[in-house]
Amino acid sequence: MLSVQNVSYSINGRRLLHGVTTAFSPGQLSLIIGPNGAGKSTFIKLLCRQLPPLHGQILMDGKSLDEYSSRQLGIKRAVLSQSIEVNFPLKVWEVVMMGRYPHYQLKPSAKDNQAVEAAMRYFDVWDMAERDFTTLSGGEKQRVHFARVLCQVWYAPKEGCRYLIMDEPLTFLDVYYQFQFMHKIKDLLNNSDMVVIGVVHDLNLAARFADKVILINSGTIVAQGKSSEVLTESNIQAAYQLKPVVMHDKARDTVNLFFE
Repeated sequence: MLSVQNVSYSINGRRLLHGVTTAFSPGQLSLIIGPNGAGKSTFIKLLCRQLPPLHGQILMDGKSLDEYSSRQLGIKRAVLSQSIEVNFPLKVWEVVMMGRYPHYQLKPSAKDNQAVEAAMRYFDVWDMAERDFTTLSGGEKQRVHFARVLCQVWYAPKEGCRYLIMDEPLTFLDVYYQFQFMHKIKDLLNNSDMVVIGVVHDLNLAARFADKVILINSGTIVAQGKSSEVLTESNIQAAYQLKPVVMHDKARDTVNLFFE
């Protein structure tokens, strides 16, 4: 479990996050939503230890993030950032192999190679393994990066959970691949030790797939829980300055949102 306890962060006297408390459990897809400038990406950077909290603490498997070495974090936690540039003419499989770097020193083992192939097959990019990564389309590159971060945590660690943290993973994907990706992520969560956290902008995708939705606005958590509890007319109007039409899907215990 990843536990966030009363975390705040400021830069140059400007408060970006304040008093954030939540927890991310294994076997659940937790999706963070909110308007631009709400603090979502800052929150993700704190979860990934790219930024230190000003106040509060973040615990991974009961230990502060500061207690882990960079290699220890890399073995059990993979991060997909918003923008990842690869400007060298590497083959696709070489880019994916980057995800295994924390697991070996001189050369990859058979186990590393197996993880790379399995992750590439999982995200349907194995057939482009020998292609020059720089020649791919934006959507193809994104799918390759999915395979890269997944192979990093392909095997369960000796202790605790494995973590997949993604900042706006659906960028560059068309509708088909957005839904395919979300279904594949949900399938991964059949592994009871897997914790998946992501930032998305599409509220209906969050409603459709998330086990837990966290709505952030102005650096604070406005609401968190099931989509039917979080994506209410009042919460959406307060955060996005738009009045939605909320249709309840009782069979799935979720909602569909429409905007005029």
